[in-house]
Amino acid sequence: MKITSQSREFSKVEIYKMTKANDTISVKDLPDGSTLLVDGYLTYDDINAKGEEIHMLSVIGFIEGIDKPVVWTCQSQTFKQDFSDIWAIFNDEEKFMIAKGSGESKAGRKFLKCTLA
Repeated sequence: MKITSQSREFSKVEIYKMTKANDTISVKDLPDGSTLLVDGYLTYDDINAKGEEIHMLSVIGFIEGIDKPVVWTCQSQTFKQDFSDIWAIFNDEEKFMIAKGSGESKAGRKFLKCTLA
């Protein structure tokens, strides 16, 4: 595993939780409209079970009603680009919430998206 970018310095515990822990939440498994108050992100390259290199995004933040950080992970290019666009606007100057969404292309291909909540 190789970290390729990060929004801030994370502790070793946070890095583990964002890259290796079993309790991360895959964005594809979230219902549309799920929200997360963003506290930071990192991107990393890893190898999947098929031996292929994958490029992952992990976002750490808070969900209403849960008093410990949670991590959302995904490899969706659309979600990653949407998140990057939102991050660039806020640039860690103020807190913001994201929401998970999904869509379908004209060709019928399903995709994930990230919007400002």
